[in-house]
Amino acid sequence: MGSLFVFIYDKAFAIPEGIADLTRDMRLANLLLADPWKREENQRAFASIPCVGIDIGSFKKMERTATPDFIDFSISKIVDLLITF
Repeated sequence: MGSLFVFIYDKAFAIPEGIADLTRDMRLANLLLADPWKREENQRAFASIPCVGIDIGSFKKMERTATPDFIDFSISKIVDLLITF
């Protein structure tokens, strides 16, 4: 179960990184425009693009610590069960 969690959700962090890379590339391509007004308008539009995370629920975003936290939680619960018996 733990390896499945890591395999599935660890790749979810590529989304915010991809948005940041795409925004950077669009800003660089925008420098090639001849019209300074259009460049300024595009720069404002690019600045308004948020680097969003992945929503876990209505109140929390998935963070990079989610995978280690899940593994730590799983191991501690297994150890607790083993100690109990």
